[in-house]
Amino acid sequence: MDNKNLVEEKKNEMINEPVNETEERGVTKAVLDQSATLELDVPVYVDRVRRKKKKGVRVRAVVAVPFTILIFFLGMIAEHYRVLGNMEVNDQYFLMDDTKLSEIKEETGQEATAEFYEMVKDYGQETQVNVKFMRKMFPDKLVLKSDGEFLYLPIDETIEESSYDYSRLEKEDEFFIYKDEEGEVTSKKGIDVSKFQGEIDWELVKEDGVEFAILRAGYRGYGSGKLVLDEMFMENLEGTKAQSIDIGVYFYSQATSKEEAVEEAEMVIEALRGYDVTYPVVLDTELPSGDGARTEGLTNEERTEYILAFCETIEEAGYIPMVYSNLNWFILKTDYKALSKYDIWLANYDTQPYFPYDFQMWQYSEKGQVNGIEGDVDLNICFKDYSKEE
Repeated sequence: MDNKNLVEEKKNEMINEPVNETEERGVTKAVLDQSATLELDVPVYVDRVRRKKKKGVRVRAVVAVPFTILIFFLGMIAEHYRVLGNMEVNDQYFLMDDTKLSEIKEETGQEATAEFYEMVKDYGQETQVNVKFMRKMFPDKLVLKSDGEFLYLPIDETIEESSYDYSRLEKEDEFFIYKDEEGEVTSKKGIDVSKFQGEIDWELVKEDGVEFAILRAGYRGYGSGKLVLDEMFMENLEGTKAQSIDIGVYFYSQATSKEEAVEEAEMVIEALRGYDVTYPVVLDTELPSGDGARTEGLTNEERTEYILAFCETIEEAGYIPMVYSNLNWFILKTDYKALSKYDIWLANYDTQPYFPYDFQMWQYSEKGQVNGIEGDVDLNICFKDYSKEE
């Protein structure tokens, strides 16, 4: 959410020493479940075959064979003929549809299927196939990719699962919408903004279909730890209020103690006095970009404790608390079960979200184009209409 201008602000921090107002611009977008598309760069195996000399001339035959794929699939045929007997042996296997996968599963016994999937895991790791394929192959697991490794984690059945039917998710111009069984739109279109969007014409934004906006209230300095109010926050508050656009806010945290987390929440509460905020007050917790982040050494337990302290303070003040991050950060860097009692805002730039647990808001693009805003803006869909919440 807040990572694009980190370099610029770090330069400003060095220029303006000793006052450190650098902020971490948030999620490193490269970690938001982005992996290479399926491109199998296969080495060519060259075999020199000696033949009988004819008239003193040695004949050499050069045979080009896609070695890796050939060995892999021949091995599977030899070991699991029942599994692969009716399957065309080529790289299109990794693009097969759900029907073909179902047929293979039906044809195999439990033991053979388990062995087959282990081979798929090994091949996936060796060739770095698309993470989407591995998620398709292992729907009963939470499949992540971290530091080049695939992780197959159990899905915690004690956490409320997502119930969204993504066949009802549709694209309408720039925005996603979600419909109920009767075809009625039940979602809300939104954006999130900070000073980096500059001056915003909120009338044009409203005319373009935006129904809610999550405004950055501020941040804690990336290195200095200083609390900073977003310089466009008050202007954006007034602009959204004038156009009757539903308002939520977020704060980018760099808290290193429970006391600092409470301090961040209290700053937001004070800034919101006199304004009607119907959407959540969000803690933005993400991967620090670059070196020198004051939160870099936090443990998962410490990070979770500080997030909970922020949310509890916000809730006590009468606002709806929410936590923002991406899949890997939630699962690998926090105690997600502890956080799941609060509403969740998921960052996942794809054609549909990948998250097994319940969440209320989805940030699906950082490159949206909305009238009234120069340049890119984050786009969001909210599956819950907070304006109707009691």
